[in-house]
Amino acid sequence: VVPSAAVRPKARLLADRALALDDSLAEVHEATALVHWYLEWDFEGARAEYLRALTLNPHSAVARALMGILLADLGRFAEAREQVAQAVALEPVSALIGFYSASTLAISGPLEEALPECERVIDLDPNFLPGLWCYATVLSHVDRHQEAIEIVERAHAVPHRQAFFLGC
Repeated sequence: VVPSAAVRPKARLLADRALALDDSLAEVHEATALVHWYLEWDFEGARAEYLRALTLNPHSAVARALMGILLADLGRFAEAREQVAQAVALEPVSALIGFYSASTLAISGPLEEALPECERVIDLDPNFLPGLWCYATVLSHVDRHQEAIEIVERAHAVPHRQAFFLGC
């Protein structure tokens, strides 16, 4: 784990280089959006990059799902939910997209509405740590603490730790 201030300049340099090499790739704009969002706290810059990514590839479930979380962070809950619903429709068996969807539902509330999506993610991949973490977090916030503890214990039993970002 490295402080964001330590990686920000290199991430910005690499994002700019990728844009210079080929700004017609949706994935380049998705990555650039993450630099704006997570390292520079430039939410509007991130939103613009996701919009560009979706213009280039309207079928990108990742761009739609991340746009959903960003919009939820901005308090634009109806738009956020629409984006993640479209992402799930594009990739209904992706645990990652389901995790992003559950996170967006949790942010936009009420929390109880995120539970079925958390459960769906765990059904898709019982060892998907981001899904387990999100599920435990939501359970805890709705005062289902014993179930949350059981999910955390289950997560600790997963043999290989998976790196992840973005959470509920």
